[in-house]
Amino acid sequence: MPTEISADLINQWVGQHLWPLFRLASFMMVIPFIGTQLVPARVRLGLALIITILVVPMIPPVPQVDAFSADGVVITLQQILIGVGMGFALTALFQLFVVAGQMIAMQMGLGFAPWLIRPTA
Repeated sequence: MPTEISADLINQWVGQHLWPLFRLASFMMVIPFIGTQLVPARVRLGLALIITILVVPMIPPVPQVDAFSADGVVITLQQILIGVGMGFALTALFQLFVVAGQMIAMQMGLGFAPWLIRPTA
């Protein structure tokens, strides 16, 4: 027996898939390596779509909110901000290792300096 596709069912599908997509897409646009200009936006969006399709069955049901209502817009903006925040947190984590490596390299370079300098007196 075929099931009827109603407006409520479509609205549920949109809410179930759209908000994780916004969070993942905004995360993918910010993170290092994938978020750079070297990777085209279509590739990043495709990765976000694939990951969304894989992740949606594992998340709990989302609230029944019309995607085009004021509440839906607020939830969408929240998801985008969460994704961007997670991306910036990952970027900060990567930069932590870059700065640590630069500090170690600087200390190693300055540590060898007294051996290379000859006293003038």
